[in-house]
Amino acid sequence: MVISDQASFINSWGVINFLGKKLVQELGGLVKQKDT
Repeated sequence: MVISDQASFINSWGVINFLGKKLVQELGGLVKQKDT
């Protein structure tokens, strides 16, 4: 029970981390476009 909870927690955290990185990349691209 605990192991599956931990696995789902790590999995959801990995998804959040992945989306966060993509969001940062998108925002970074927008900022670069504004600067040029």
